[in-house]
Amino acid sequence: MKPVVFRWSGSLLLVIFFITGIYMQDDFSHLHAGDQVVRYMYRASHIYLLLAAFVLLACSTSAQPSSGLKLRHIMSDTLILTGAAVLLAAFCIEPAGKMESREITLLALLSLLVGVTLKVLVHVTDQKRGD
Repeated sequence: MKPVVFRWSGSLLLVIFFITGIYMQDDFSHLHAGDQVVRYMYRASHIYLLLAAFVLLACSTSAQPSSGLKLRHIMSDTLILTGAAVLLAAFCIEPAGKMESREITLLALLSLLVGVTLKVLVHVTDQKRGD
């Protein structure tokens, strides 16, 4: 995918992070109603949004690989974008439902991890081919 996709989606997620942070600071008490576990789950999910935004912005600076690695590159980009979108959904869904296991967040973070790892491997392999 083109770097502009990552730049825009990372910037949008960063704006969403700031907006949700302001919302949590100003009008957050009705969401957790004194339940500290739910409060911490919202805060953790909020930090994951920041992580995803930074990963997307970092990916916007990566170069396109050579033609032999296009499929792996597309797979890594898809995993990263999907992970970021699912983290946003998990922020809205999981803490309010008082889910203790947080499967949605786990899957999203695994998607980010595998996507970034694959992207690094593609970059290293492409560098070795270029030498």
